[in-house]
Amino acid sequence: MKTLLLTGSGGFIGRNVIDFYRKKDVNLILVDTEECIAKHELKNVTSFETIDWNTWDTPLEGIIHLGAISDTTCEDWSKLLYYNVEASLEMAKLSRRFEVPLVYASSAAVYGDGKQGYSDTHSKNSVYEPLNLYGKSKLEADKLILKQIEEDTQENHIYGLRFFNVYGPYERRKASMASVISQAFSQIQETGAMRLFKSYHPDYADGKQLRDFVFVEDVVRVIDYLLNYTPTSGVYNVGTGRAQSFETLIEHVFSAMQCSKDIRYIDMPEKLRKKYQYLTRSDNTKLQATGITSWITPVNIAIDKTIQAYFEGKV
Repeated sequence: MKTLLLTGSGGFIGRNVIDFYRKKDVNLILVDTEECIAKHELKNVTSFETIDWNTWDTPLEGIIHLGAISDTTCEDWSKLLYYNVEASLEMAKLSRRFEVPLVYASSAAVYGDGKQGYSDTHSKNSVYEPLNLYGKSKLEADKLILKQIEEDTQENHIYGLRFFNVYGPYERRKASMASVISQAFSQIQETGAMRLFKSYHPDYADGKQLRDFVFVEDVVRVIDYLLNYTPTSGVYNVGTGRAQSFETLIEHVFSAMQCSKDIRYIDMPEKLRKKYQYLTRSDNTKLQATGITSWITPVNIAIDKTIQAYFEGKV
């Protein structure tokens, strides 16, 4: 039986990874932070902080490192440095020692407002301007790991995935960082309406802000694909390659919940206005070149599956 190490196992994407591999002949070693274990009352999960990774001797066939501080408003750089940078480097070191593939979570937040584009070619001339410390921490981890990959004298299979706006079952574990789809489900259940931020950009009308929303089941399929087919190491964008408006997404949610549309626009907090992304769109050229096919679920089907999962309690 194949054994994989999964960090961030109590989180949104981690919980979906567990569901995926439960259907396969795979043993998962589950790891998360002490804080997450306590918050979600997780069972059979080992605390990341208590493990001495230098002496780890349990055989592995692969590592999925999703553990991170995902709060884009976090201002504690020391905490971000430890969980988002140093932890990723630790997993890269473990991957090299066991000579097994590693998939770790990066983020499209490294691209900032997107004015430099969304290319994951990571050339020496690439310019990135993250809008927050979270994005900065993910970029720092990518830079250090890419440097290791380039300097490594042994074969390696390390993949940093720059996730765009992921949504799906179990997302409410992200609390205020959950996608607009998850938030819409809660608000519509409670009030029958959905509140969206007004636009403060002249090129985008209210509700017409555009994001690349990617279904979590598709993300998990990409993770599994990379672990099994081990293409060239590096960072890879993971999105749909299409930008959907908030208005369109919420209309799908109302339809899936069989409710009449009622969208209301509210003021955006002042502190967010200069850090707000009005357009994100993944460039999937590099990922597609690995040979992966038919992994993107149509948005209407993905939202229907998400809402059904929420009704079943997978929130």
